[in-house]
This record gives sequence, C-alpha cells and structure tokens, in this order.
Amino acid sequence: AHYREAKGPNANTGGNSEIYRMEADGAVVITRDTRTIVGDHADYDVDQGIGIVRGKALKLTTATDVVTARDALEWYDQKQIAVARGDAVAIRQGGRTIKADTLTAYMVKTAAPGQPGAPAAAAPAKPGAAPAKPGAPNGTPAPSDESKISRIDAQGHVVVINGADIGRADYGVYNAATDICTLLGNVTIARGKDVITGQYAVMDLN
Repeated sequence: AHYREAKGPNANTGGNSEIYRMEADGAVVITRDTRTIVGDHADYDVDQGIGIVRGKALKLTTATDVVTARDALEWYDQKQIAVARGDAVAIRQGGRTIKADTLTAYMVKTAAPGQPGAPAAAAPAKPGAAPAKPGAPNGTPAPSDESKISRIDAQGHVVVINGADIGRADYGVYNAATDICTLLGNVTIARGKDVITGQYAVMDLN
C-alpha cells in the first residue's frame, strides 16, 4: 500500500495519511459484487479507480461471462468498463464465444433478488475507441448488486463462434441484450463448407 498525506473530506478519521495506490503480487484474487479477477500482479490507482492485472491465466468472471487475456486485464471502476488485451476471449452462457486482440466489455449493474434496481453504466464508446478517462464517482453500488456485460467491442482478428457458425472480421460489436453481433471489415461467415464474405455482416447468436 502506498500512502500520502491525507487531504480533503475523504481523509482518514483520526489519521493524517491515506492510501492512493495498492499493489499485489502472487496468486492475486480481486472480488467485488459478483466479479472475480485473478492474475499474478495487480496495480490499483485509488484516485482514478483504475486497476491493471497482469500475469498468467488472467481471468475475469461475472455472473454470466468469463473473459480471459494474455497480456493484461484493465478495470475502469467508475465507468464500469473492463479491457482484455492479447488473445482476449469472452465466453458467454451457452458457449457463445468472442475472440480478438482486444476486447472492451461494458458492464451494467442489476440488483440481486429482493434489492432495488441499480443505475445503468455509462454509454459505451464507438468500436475500437479507448475507454474514456473515468470521471467523478457516482456513488458506491450496493454489495448485493450483480455486474453483467451489456456490450463487447472487439478489435483485431475478431472471431465469433456460435455452434457451427464461425464469423471473422477486423472489428465486432456484440449486444448482450439481443445476442446480436455486428462484424465490420474483411468479414467471412462460415458454416461447414458454406462461406459468405463481405465488409459488413450481422450474426444472430440466439
């Protein structure tokens, strides 16, 4: 834990220092509501609400999805955005799979049974765009809230697998609410020996 002199209304009660950065090494496990992130090394910026996890077997697990990566898993807390870099793979319930060089997942909060509804996450950016810099906190979600992926933007060597259907493209946008994936750039969709090609395609993963 990295400390500094406390300042402002968030200063620790009865003390004159506060944590502004945390690092973890070895068998790292980070949990919050229904999310779990595992890796070898984690670095969390408390002020910005940004965490980066690196190492082998990187994995983010939510109530409905599993996301893995080779190079890094990034978490933008206030924006509810997760970024998986390097051979990124997202597997949804039912086996629907999205692969790419980089996957950007936009999360939403849903209240657990018996809990009031939670506010939705910020609107997602355009496909391939870098996550926006997190802004001011909007309040701390209730511990019982569940995090679910609402949208995934895929960039670079995109592969979408749904049963016998395999789609490939330069970019992809997956809508979790509709199970529709839009593919852009050098698109091919194959089922067995049947192949169609183009620059734009829509795959229904239902």
